[in-house]
Amino acid sequence: MKKKYSEKAINIVNNTWEYLENNFKGSEINMSLLVYTIQKKCDTENCRKQALKYLWENYEWFDLREKEDYILFFKESLGINVK
Repeated sequence: MKKKYSEKAINIVNNTWEYLENNFKGSEINMSLLVYTIQKKCDTENCRKQALKYLWENYEWFDLREKEDYILFFKESLGINVK
């Protein structure tokens, strides 16, 4: 069975979370900061897309309106379809 996400993409997301939790206040960590930081760490387009999709599937949304806005952002700005 093929893995859905590469180990590299998963590690980038997990390491980014850890880095941000250690260096920012919880309220400062948001989807924009995560996306920006993750994209800087990815060296290929495939890695970028996998990491951002993995982030999306593991992000806990508290504001459904914000989630809807980010669905459009991911599609229009990042070229990634999410639900």
